[in-house]
Amino acid sequence: MTRNKREKKGGLGLGFKVLLMTLALLLLLLILQGPVWGEFVVDEKNGIVTDTTTGLMWEQTPTHNGKGVTWDEAVSYCDSLHLAGFDDWRLPTATELQSIIDHQMYRSPTSPRVFPGTEASGYWSSTVYRANDQYAWRINFYYVGYMNISKKSNHYFVRAVRNAQ
Repeated sequence: MTRNKREKKGGLGLGFKVLLMTLALLLLLLILQGPVWGEFVVDEKNGIVTDTTTGLMWEQTPTHNGKGVTWDEAVSYCDSLHLAGFDDWRLPTATELQSIIDHQMYRSPTSPRVFPGTEASGYWSSTVYRANDQYAWRINFYYVGYMNISKKSNHYFVRAVRNAQ
């Protein structure tokens, strides 16, 4: 079967396939860029960071003393946090937590200026694993934002977030 006959039967031409592959690679590069489009405003006096792109306000340096907590303890910590005059802090979703990752950095993939003291370890998200509610998603700040589920009784770190608007 000749190329013209294949194209008439609905097959994709080589040029179109190359174009699709190029667009897919460009999209992947944009995704891997991480929060380069984000604009972080650091308020060191109050210990907060505001992402003007997502409208989220983050706890700049969590007070974990180098120790992880269970998922329930992480939720409780965020719910009871009073920081910078706000008391509506919460545990971030997995998507929110991934938004502060700089995928160009390898170990502890957040900016040390923006988020000092970030442990090169897992951080809890509020996103519960649908197949088994004894598990929740965590984001690993050691392997460039690797996401995995963990049993809620395991110990990981926590960084609180709130909606800035």
